[in-house]
Amino acid sequence: MSKDSPIKQSDNWFIGEDRTLRFSVWNHAFIPPEIQSHVFQRSFSTKAERGRGLGTYSMKLLGEGYLGGRVSFVSEVDAGTTFSLELPVHFPRGSPRGAEISSV
Repeated sequence: MSKDSPIKQSDNWFIGEDRTLRFSVWNHAFIPPEIQSHVFQRSFSTKAERGRGLGTYSMKLLGEGYLGGRVSFVSEVDAGTTFSLELPVHFPRGSPRGAEISSV
């Protein structure tokens, strides 16, 4: 990440009582309501030629589809946008790695 990047990695991560790892990343930019429903769509980008539209799509695909977690965001006009990733500390049964670490 370059020093000029508007993205700030927060130190907001912890494991909750429900054994879920929570991690958040904040960005100063506001996402207008009319495009919020498109944020996790493949190839959707607000960066025109600079973006491929795979970042948030990949995060959602991997975080929810493969790792059994939850990906979400909150965007407010004067506060920016916070993306959150919640992952179970153990892998769900039936996942490709579930058998390896199901006793954790």
